[in-house]
Amino acid sequence: MQYSWRYVGIATVFLVMLACEMISLEKIQAKYSMKNISMVILVISVLMTSYLTGSIFDSVSTSTNVQTTSVMNTFDTDSISTKSIGTGEYLRTGSDIGNIQSNMYEKNDANVLNIVERKGNKITVYCENGEKNTNIELPIFNYKGYHATDDLGNELEISDGENNVISVAVPAGFAGNITVAFHEPVYWRIAELVSLISVIGVIVFAFRRVTLPKRRQNV
Repeated sequence: MQYSWRYVGIATVFLVMLACEMISLEKIQAKYSMKNISMVILVISVLMTSYLTGSIFDSVSTSTNVQTTSVMNTFDTDSISTKSIGTGEYLRTGSDIGNIQSNMYEKNDANVLNIVERKGNKITVYCENGEKNTNIELPIFNYKGYHATDDLGNELEISDGENNVISVAVPAGFAGNITVAFHEPVYWRIAELVSLISVIGVIVFAFRRVTLPKRRQNV
């Protein structure tokens, strides 16, 4: 996990739900007054808000000539290409964003090689190969999950090319389109299913928590 703090927001939601559940317990209400509980929550909220605000302003760079008034960077989406990887924190070791161009590819021994379409992380090229096996390099960094297929859906071998870009093995005599696209691994779908089941479970639990006491009172 590269940035564990990204889960702080999710953890906060569940901690708030847990705190509300604990406060609603009769044992807690019998031992502590709601006034004392409210004061503790207020103090904790003020302390955490002060700490977060201080951290944000400490990270703001200031200058004697320029006064910084914003802690956010804004970007024009038209100036961000489909190969944008932020400030490079996700780049593989040995990769150089400065040496990759959006229209870059290597012909090697291929007779014809044209980019047919590119949309996001999916690229389709038309290739006509000669009598020898060859490799074509495409302007996409080779991360786990990319697959290359021909017009018939046959999978072509992918490896690391120069600067860790995708290198596709093209058999001799090949003529047709080659599509390279990213396919999410199965465990991503499983994780999404677990999350969906958890959300449904929370909704059902909350619904039953509200409706059951009312039904018992009506009986």
